[in-house]
Amino acid sequence: MSFTSVMLAGRYRLDEPIAAGAVGEVWRGLDMVLERPVAVKLLRTEFVQHADVLIRFRAEARHAGSLSHPGIAQMYDYGEADPPYPPFLVLELVDGPSLAGLLAGKPLDPAQVMDVVAQAAAGLQAALRAGLVHRDIWYDETASLPSRQRPPARAGSP
Repeated sequence: MSFTSVMLAGRYRLDEPIAAGAVGEVWRGLDMVLERPVAVKLLRTEFVQHADVLIRFRAEARHAGSLSHPGIAQMYDYGEADPPYPPFLVLELVDGPSLAGLLAGKPLDPAQVMDVVAQAAAGLQAALRAGLVHRDIWYDETASLPSRQRPPARAGSP
């Protein structure tokens, strides 16, 4: 189902898909109230009726919302829209190349590698300190930005 130009919760406009995982997809969107770009993660519609998947999706929202660290994309909102729209998470949009994109180009020099690893490790350490363990870190869900300017972690698949 295409959600282009859909408005969720009366404020989040979906513009274009930017990533997809096993049970979720992430869209570039716009928070029309605060006039800022956002990432909106939608639970795939075929999983909306799966109680166990919905419980994990809600838990992801609570866990992400409990974290505040420069190495982790900030959670802004969670919502359960009326059908036909699925539950959704609204996160900080990290506008930068994914690690997969970086690796597809020229080889990284050692300083770049260490910067990416340090950014990812700092974000993971913050999650671990909060008692959370991320179960799957993927290189296409990791953004790399110069000198820790913004978070390296993107919204991943649930």
